[in-house]
Amino acid sequence: MIDQLMAPDVDLTDADRETIGRKVAKLDKLLTHWDDDTVWIRVALRQDQARNRTVHALLSVGIPGTTLVTEDTGDSPTEAVSRAVDEMERELRKRKTRYEQKRRVPGTGRALADEMANEPDEEDYAPPAEP
Repeated sequence: MIDQLMAPDVDLTDADRETIGRKVAKLDKLLTHWDDDTVWIRVALRQDQARNRTVHALLSVGIPGTTLVTEDTGDSPTEAVSRAVDEMERELRKRKTRYEQKRRVPGTGRALADEMANEPDEEDYAPPAEP
């Protein structure tokens, strides 16, 4: 789900574009708790001027409240994007874990209180009266 792929000075074949699309699509599974309308992914590639054979990849993911950016270099466009995607996966996992921990903590007390409210009173455990 790439919203925009910019590579003005990098020659990309159709196979490279497809491979980059597959690698970036791995991020979709980490973006499930945000609406598709509010998330965007952009990939920018450029040839490194200092080292002629090196490609620089910039990966940006916009989620509600922030924009996450990772960048990396590689000998080929797919290698550079793969490294940037790996960094972004780590960042998204970290954010997802924090989000889930924040969500889980307040609910734990409520769930425990509900569970205790549904427990029978001690009177319910009284032995049956003898005839």
